[in-house]
Amino acid sequence: MYSDVLGLEPLTSAWKGITINENMFEDLYRRPLRREQFTKYGIWPQFDVFREGLSSGASYGDGYALQTMLLYDKMDMVESSLKWLSHSTYSPVPEYQLRRESPYYFYERSYSPDAVGKLALDEGCGALNLVTVSEPLKVARLIMGVNSTVTGKVELVPRLPASISESVAENWPLVTSAGIVRVDISCKKENNTYKIIFRTRSGEKIPEVVVRLPSKKKYKRITLKNVSEFSL
Repeated sequence: MYSDVLGLEPLTSAWKGITINENMFEDLYRRPLRREQFTKYGIWPQFDVFREGLSSGASYGDGYALQTMLLYDKMDMVESSLKWLSHSTYSPVPEYQLRRESPYYFYERSYSPDAVGKLALDEGCGALNLVTVSEPLKVARLIMGVNSTVTGKVELVPRLPASISESVAENWPLVTSAGIVRVDISCKKENNTYKIIFRTRSGEKIPEVVVRLPSKKKYKRITLKNVSEFSL
């Protein structure tokens, strides 16, 4: 929940909970079955023992873990997790009798291929359960990386996994010191270089925009003052 109130860069925070949370994440990842399943498929099992440790979901399992990976800049893990989320959504294991109208619908309970024959593949809450839609949406928001929780400035912290070349937000509402401002943003990746195009819809100027971009020294920050549009 860090990104909802404190921004998009926990590793720059002095709050002691940051280290505690990362240590907990690493502890969960070191557990043999979870590490094995993640290495094989990219699935982040939601439980250690329940359902044989072979199930997850787009919310409390994969969804929360993927958001943590993004916030802590664990981009190799992000790539594996995102591929699993996409694949398991569109094409779950064939033995799974999941009722839904579209293969693009997120659903509550996913299963590792290794679960077949070991446990009943129950669909639980099924397709379009509210939390299983909202958590992948939050993942998309983190990939775009728009933070306007700090009054007076907007931060852009895009994080594009290896398999995603561009993220686009249209008519996106930003909270600024001047009120709600709607913007169009594009972040494109070419040869591991990010290109940002930013424009306010009605020409309003934003007092301060800070952009974090990957660089040879890990990351660089660019600050722009009183801007209505820019490209980097």
